[in-house]
Amino acid sequence: GEEVTVDVTISATTLAGYGLKVVYDKEALEITAITKGADAGEGFFSGSKKTGKVTYATTYNEEMEGVLFTITFKVLAEGEHTVSLEIDSFGLDDQTTFEVRTADGVITAEEPHTCVFGEWEVHTPATCTEDGEERRYCECGEYESRTIEATGHTFGEWEVHTPATCTENGEERRYCECGEYESRTIEATGHTFGEWEVHTPATCTENGEERRYCECGEYESRIIEAHGHNYVDGVCEHCGEEDASNPPTGISALAIALLSGMSAAALVITAKKKEE
Repeated sequence: GEEVTVDVTISATTLAGYGLKVVYDKEALEITAITKGADAGEGFFSGSKKTGKVTYATTYNEEMEGVLFTITFKVLAEGEHTVSLEIDSFGLDDQTTFEVRTADGVITAEEPHTCVFGEWEVHTPATCTEDGEERRYCECGEYESRTIEATGHTFGEWEVHTPATCTENGEERRYCECGEYESRTIEATGHTFGEWEVHTPATCTENGEERRYCECGEYESRIIEAHGHNYVDGVCEHCGEEDASNPPTGISALAIALLSGMSAAALVITAKKKEE
C-alpha cells in the first residue's frame, strides 16, 4: 500500500524528556518507521514500530520547538484515519501541547492500488518428477503463482531390450518420453531338444552314443549298450571274430563249405555215369 509521513511537533517549551504513545487504527495503518526530528534535542531518542511508543531523555532541560519526530505509515485500508498521541510517561504534564501536523489531526489516504491479474501462464513447465509453476501478472508488476503438479511418467509399450536365451534371462523395457524406463525379466526359455540320433554306433564290445540337439548348439547324450558277439558256428556274425571258447573243428568253415560243394558235384557226376 501507499506510504504517508506524519510530523509530530511541539510548541516552545523546556523539557528534559518525554514519553508518548501513538494511537491509530492498526487495521488501517501500519507503522514502518519512527525517526528523530530535525528540531529534537541531542538526548537519547527511541521509537518502536511495534508498540508505537516514543521516548526521549536528557540529563538537563532543553528548549524545544518544532518537529520532534516523524512517523511513517503504510496504508492498509481505504478511507480517512485519525492519528493522535497519548502521554505515556515522565516529564510531561497537561500543559504540554503536541500536535499531529495534518488537517485537524486526520490522515486522508488515497484508495490503495488493487491488483488486477491477467490470465494464468506457464512460467515453469512441470516435468514427470518436478512441479512446475503458473503465474498471472498485474500491470504494476506484481504477480500471483500456483503450482502445476508433476505429471508422473507415461510409459510406452514393452519392448525386448535383451532377448532371453535357453540358459540366460532376458529383459523388456518401456520408456517415458523423458528418458526414464521400467524393466522386467524375460525368463530363460530352457533347451528344446530334437530327436535322438546315433552319434557313435555301438559295437560288439564298445558302447555307442546317441545325441539330441537344441537349436542353441547344446545337446544331451545317452549310451547305446554294446550288443555283444553273436557266434554262428564259432564265428561272430557281426565282427567275424572267432569264439575262443568254441572254435570251429578241423578245417575252417570256408574250407568245409568248399569241400561240401565239391562232394555234391562228384555225386552228381557219378549218378549220371550209372544211368548211362
